[in-house]
Amino acid sequence: MIKLQLFRHGETDWNKLELIQGRSDIPLNMTGVAQAFELSRVLEDEKFDLILSSDLARANQTAKYALIKHDPNIPMILSENLRETNFGDAEGKPKDYLIEHYSNILEQWDNPHHEDTFDVAIKDGETPRQVINRFLHCIEDSINQYPNSRSVAVFTHLNLMCCINKYVSKEFKLFKNGESLTLYYSPETGKISKNNTK
Repeated sequence: MIKLQLFRHGETDWNKLELIQGRSDIPLNMTGVAQAFELSRVLEDEKFDLILSSDLARANQTAKYALIKHDPNIPMILSENLRETNFGDAEGKPKDYLIEHYSNILEQWDNPHHEDTFDVAIKDGETPRQVINRFLHCIEDSINQYPNSRSVAVFTHLNLMCCINKYVSKEFKLFKNGESLTLYYSPETGKISKNNTK
């Protein structure tokens, strides 16, 4: 089993303003940079064989600062498949817009036991299932490229982490900036879980 540690990026100005970032490429603000450096202290003794990051600035900046004390020769892959959910019509709009116009979809997303929880999307956006599938493709492709990896750091985004957590645990959970989620990936089955057992 391969250990995956997912990390949500540090804060951005859009986080602070409660704007829906989605695939918009917003950099870290100074608080976000500080959060990433604090993460570097927490991760100082962690060993990683491979680093994966969303190609959006806020995620790969977090990776750069959080792993500043690690070997610079650790392979790093930037991937579109680790980007935040495409929020379609709601991108760049206030959180209140999302609540006002898409409360029914949010309710289904937030309920892991709803029959459509993985298959509904905001207008012109992505479903959670699409997000999960591209995440799994990224993990599979990356491990195929670096098959000796046993501990992988993954720097990504809030809703992607919510989708993955809901998929493996059937629970809804929000993740703060810099917060982590530990998972295990089986190359033999292509499945992820919260348990280090096949």
